[in-house]
Amino acid sequence: MVSEADVRALLRAGVDEAGTQLAYAQRHGVNANDLCQALRGRKAPTRSLLRSVGVTRALVIEGGVA
Repeated sequence: MVSEADVRALLRAGVDEAGTQLAYAQRHGVNANDLCQALRGRKAPTRSLLRSVGVTRALVIEGGVA
């Protein structure tokens, strides 16, 4: 499992590699404002941001039915 903090770290690394948030957003076809909000922790990463770092959202059910 990957936490939101892990996703933010992956996004930050991608932004560092791209040079700027805008460059990252343009390269990956994501909304620059969503990227900024996610990096600041003000908003959960959108599906497109998750996809840009190779993460997908999944439902995990713990335990079993007795």
